[in-house]
Amino acid sequence: MWPSSWTFHSNWPLLADDLVVAAWKLDGAAAADLPLVEEADHELLDPPEVPERGWPEIFAAELASHPLILQDLGSGRQGDGVERVLERAGLTMSERLVIRSFIAGDETRTTAADLGWRPQTVTLLLACALRRLADVEAWATPPAARQPATSGIRDSPGEGLPVALAKGLKDDPEALFARAGLRRPQLAAMRFWIQGRRAVDAARELQLTPAAYCGRVDRALERCRAVAV
Repeated sequence: MWPSSWTFHSNWPLLADDLVVAAWKLDGAAAADLPLVEEADHELLDPPEVPERGWPEIFAAELASHPLILQDLGSGRQGDGVERVLERAGLTMSERLVIRSFIAGDETRTTAADLGWRPQTVTLLLACALRRLADVEAWATPPAARQPATSGIRDSPGEGLPVALAKGLKDDPEALFARAGLRRPQLAAMRFWIQGRRAVDAARELQLTPAAYCGRVDRALERCRAVAV
């Protein structure tokens, strides 16, 4: 910047030649670049926004190779499809609780605090769940004989219950519970489980932690499995 307008006007004659040359150079450069600008593909310079695509389109090739996963994801209400995929993969109830938080983007410490578990426990369960899910060929294309006997019952642990146990739970669960000698806390947990309630929701209504609810269901199922015929 000039110290004052008087200084600028005083030095103007000395700057005139330089300013003229600079203007000439700028005009020449612009004229030389003009054909390039006219020939340029403006869509490449300012491309349109990429249209949004849903997950079926993004993962079309992978889902075409595993139609059972596509079938599970497209069934039921929103979120039910994921539950069925986790069931088909054989994740335990505890692994499902952890993997749901992982899918939601929660950190290990946050998941541990929400579930009342140690971070080391959450890390171990998450590793086991991811290892099961990664082995797609082992569970996504099972033969007919390995179809889960409890399809339709959500939050059932393991890779599917024995046929006799699944039949007893479907035909007359209360009679099966009586033969198994379930106590009242286990009965309450199993009734929620039979209804297909999510473990987190059922635990909240029973005023339990999800881990305690899962433990009651697992112990009750062991008793029922022992008396199922």
